[in-house]
Amino acid sequence: MKNIYDNNEFFNAYAKMERSKYGLKAAREWHQLQPLFPELQITQKKAPINLLMKMNFIKA
Repeated sequence: MKNIYDNNEFFNAYAKMERSKYGLKAAREWHQLQPLFPELQITQKKAPINLLMKMNFIKA
């Protein structure tokens, strides 16, 4: 099965959605989900790895 995002018609319509254009601030559910996530300060290129370590998904 092909990835739905490989379909140009679907992808072009998806790209026009508010959430696709403006990210989480346009996601209607974000105000409910945001309190579940820790406050993040991204200060370096390895930030995603540091986040995973902070959340105990990986160990140093």
